[in-house]
Amino acid sequence: MGSGASSAPAPLRSKPKKSPPNDLDVPGSRQITATLTKRGKYGLRLAKRGSNLWRIIEIQDDGSIAQHNLEHPDASLRVNDLLLKINREDPDITILEKAEEGIEVEVTLLRVPQSIAPPPFSTQAIKPT
Repeated sequence: MGSGASSAPAPLRSKPKKSPPNDLDVPGSRQITATLTKRGKYGLRLAKRGSNLWRIIEIQDDGSIAQHNLEHPDASLRVNDLLLKINREDPDITILEKAEEGIEVEVTLLRVPQSIAPPPFSTQAIKPT
């Protein structure tokens, strides 16, 4: 009567778990590393994004960041970039706030395409001096 086929159920295949979406998995995004030298104020306004990220919400024309952008267009900082690392560590904004004149700071940013960049989660912003 049997066709010789096993009647044992097929093994269950587990679907890969989807991780919750986050800013680091945005299609078309890319990481940028820049070395910033503090000259006066940075001229940067940030908004907290989640527990560990900061989004650039303003770059002032008279700060170190604007000067850096003119000198290094290939490693420029832009509004909506996410600050991922400062000196290769999680972004501790106090490093920028307390940096002395002439100090170099390495930042790693995530450039998210502007067409899909979400607004900041928080309206609390700070201006490192």
